[in-house]
Amino acid sequence: AVPRGFSDARTISIQDLANEQFICLSGSVSFRETCDTLCMAHGIRCNVSFESDNPSVVRKMIAMGLGVGFWPEYSWGKPDSSDVELKFLKETDFAREVGITMRNGGAEREIVHDFFEHLIAHFDSIWK
Repeated sequence: AVPRGFSDARTISIQDLANEQFICLSGSVSFRETCDTLCMAHGIRCNVSFESDNPSVVRKMIAMGLGVGFWPEYSWGKPDSSDVELKFLKETDFAREVGITMRNGGAEREIVHDFFEHLIAHFDSIWK
């Protein structure tokens, strides 16, 4: 996610962000760890100017134009603000896996099974 007007290109390289201020989730969140690891694999160390454990705060700070950040569109949805643009990265290895599992015995409880099936259908509709 970048402030509006950052680039006219629909796709940018992580190298284009090398000197930018990053707004990030705190280091205790696995999404942040994934982003940091992938950036380092491409020779980028994020210059973090602000971090929070609250995704809503991170989204708002990016929308205020205070920096750039990684925005998991399928989890967070589209930006609420017209001041934020989502860009695709040229580097195709910036991805994460989301797993949904049910503990042993969960399927025996109808409400748990129903919720599990709802989650599967929800994520299936998002990613298609």
